[in-house]
Formats: sequence, C-alpha cells, structure tokens
Amino acid sequence: MSNPPTNSPSSPRPARRMSVVPAILSLPLFLLLLVPVALLVTRSSPNSFLSELAAPETRSAILLSLLSSTAALLVTILLGTPLAYWLAHTRSRAATLAEAIVDLPTVLPPSVAGVALLLAFGRNGTIGAWLHSLGLDLAFTPLAVVIAQVFVASPYFVRAARAGFASVGADLREAATIDGATGWGLVR
Repeated sequence: MSNPPTNSPSSPRPARRMSVVPAILSLPLFLLLLVPVALLVTRSSPNSFLSELAAPETRSAILLSLLSSTAALLVTILLGTPLAYWLAHTRSRAATLAEAIVDLPTVLPPSVAGVALLLAFGRNGTIGAWLHSLGLDLAFTPLAVVIAQVFVASPYFVRAARAGFASVGADLREAATIDGATGWGLVR
C-alpha cells in the first residue's frame, strides 16, 4: 500500500522557485527577440505591406531570395550529405579536423564571415582572382549570394545529417549487407 501524499513544506514549492530564476534571467534575451519583431508587425499596416509587395524591387528581391535559397539548399544537400556520412563513419584525425572546419562558420561573426568570403571569392581574392582570369566575376552576384548561404547553412545541415547517419546502428547496416545491399543501397 502506498502512503497518501503529504503537504510537506519541501514538496513542489522549491522546484517552482528554482524554475522562476531561469525565467527571470532569460527575460532580457526574450525581449531582445520579441520587441523588434512585435514592433515590425504593429508599426506596419496591411496597406503599406501590400504596396511594398507590389513594388518591382520588392518582388525582384523576393524572387532572388527564393531562387538563391533553393540553389543553396540543393548545393548544401549534394555536398553536405557525403561529408556527413563520412564524418559519421570515420574516426580519424582527418575527420576530427574536418568537423572543426565544418563548425567554423557557426562561430564567426557575420561581418568576419563576409570578409573571409571576399578574401576567397572577391576579384582580388585567392579563388576570385583565378576565376577573374577565366572571365568569371563572382563578387556581388547571385552566385555569390548562394555561396554565402551555403557557407552559413552547411554546418547545421552537416551536423544534423551526421547525427542521423551515426544513429543507424552497425547491426542494421550489417543486416542490410546480408540482405544484399551495397554502396548507395546501404545509405538509403
């Protein structure tokens, strides 16, 4: 038989008090995230929103965003999936170094990431100068936008895909091999 619950002073009240402290400490960040978005929504009217959407510059910017994001997504998936698979199944110094390199864009401030991309792909950059000699200028083009989006998004995709690949147990891969799966059949 179980004893009936008692209303002792040490039951839920301290736990509730402990949950209030993180809530209070997180309030400044919550407000930093909420206030600008709330002001954006409350200070714009439906008419001004519709008139902005009707402007050719806005539609052009939206189209560029949709196209560049789609292209960046495809490039990230195509190039990030094999890397994530390799990282999930390789334990070596090279894999450890590769993981550190993959994570770099997540710790760079956006302005530093922009400068790094310009140093690499700008007209006078290491890769950009070579491309310029071939008649290709990337800087400030839609392709440069795609490269920047891939640079920023890839670490998140590779990390998530790596975790997914790593979660597939060796016994499941072995069973698939016994059933005749090889190469890409194991990945699917």
